[in-house]
Amino acid sequence: HSFYNCSGISGKMFIPAGINQIGYYTFYNCKNISGYETDPSNIYFTTENGMLMSKSKDRLIACPVSMKGNITIPETTRYLDPCTFGFCSLITGDIILPSNLEYIGKYAFFGCNSINGFKVDESNKYLSSIDGILASKLRDTIYICPASKTGIIELPESVKFIGESSFYGCDKLTEVRLPVNLE
Repeated sequence: HSFYNCSGISGKMFIPAGINQIGYYTFYNCKNISGYETDPSNIYFTTENGMLMSKSKDRLIACPVSMKGNITIPETTRYLDPCTFGFCSLITGDIILPSNLEYIGKYAFFGCNSINGFKVDESNKYLSSIDGILASKLRDTIYICPASKTGIIELPESVKFIGESSFYGCDKLTEVRLPVNLE
């Protein structure tokens, strides 16, 4: 939680060579960071398109709130840290998730109220998308409904579980039709 709620930090956040650990929520609510940059000799962290990642690029740690439009998560990414995209309200397109993604941390998309939807690579073994709503591969669990969804949503009969806070911020929905087999 080193820089938790430090809204006074602005510009690019530079990660020097000597930094070897960045914990969850380190940059939570740092709304004025425009991007991340790492010392090329840092053996633990790197950046891609302004996003902070582990050096192996299997862990996406933080995304600057200035990101706009469609966001493609790098193919090497296996884990999204909690609150990775927290407060990225300028993302108005789709979040495109790669085949290797296995884990999405709590509140990874908290405050992303303008996301159009989620698109998941069909070869992903863990995740899928139902009309832009993030779901399990078996389509039996709903994880995240984009807050920009409007009107009526009818969940398919395959859905048995709805994750905690799956519909958080979805105040533009007028109705969610639940399947009979919901547990």
